[in-house]
Amino acid sequence: MLLHGFQDDPRELAALAPSLVPHGWRVSVPRAPRDTPAGPTWWDHDADGTPVPDTVLEALGVVERVVGTGTDGAHPTVLVGFSQGGALALAAVLRRGAVAAHGAACVSGFLLDPHAVDYDVRAASDRGTRVLLAHGDDDRVVDPQLARSAARLLGRHGVPVELTEQAGGHVLSAALCEEVRRWLGAFAPQPLSESTLSESRSLSRSEKPSRSDWSGPK
Repeated sequence: MLLHGFQDDPRELAALAPSLVPHGWRVSVPRAPRDTPAGPTWWDHDADGTPVPDTVLEALGVVERVVGTGTDGAHPTVLVGFSQGGALALAAVLRRGAVAAHGAACVSGFLLDPHAVDYDVRAASDRGTRVLLAHGDDDRVVDPQLARSAARLLGRHGVPVELTEQAGGHVLSAALCEEVRRWLGAFAPQPLSESTLSESRSLSRSEKPSRSDWSGPK
């Protein structure tokens, strides 16, 4: 699944699918459920710019529904998001009650603050959920340091995480697309566990990282 960025046209992301996704993969490109005058957004913000938790949940629900209609349990399901879409991809696989996916690639994105997402990173580690953090080294919109901090945080909790930085700013460059394609190519068909596929999951409690680890763009 490809998740577009803030106010981006999902059709433009869909056009990049051949550069992002290995041949033969089934691709879904949902549109964010909310609108701004300049384009769609995955969530709304309070007056101080903080994501509204209920609208974040709504966005996660979109991801859940799309994954639910396209997962057969025999082939890997992976979320790939750019910018705001990357933050959504991470939230979807790292939250308590995560989607039935094998991993997430976050391109030029960030970790949403835990006030908006009920994270369970330890459970993601136990499932072997893989994460790619890909970022332009001159990104002036989403600081590359956020990707580095996220990589350290996830690594401390045992999540298989890879961090890659390529020359460029806040754009889905050819180099970043190639990194995503390479990372996706390492996935082999493998069934999800029954506990992951079940809607009535038994959710374990886990330690939450400190709030300071999650600070980033809204």
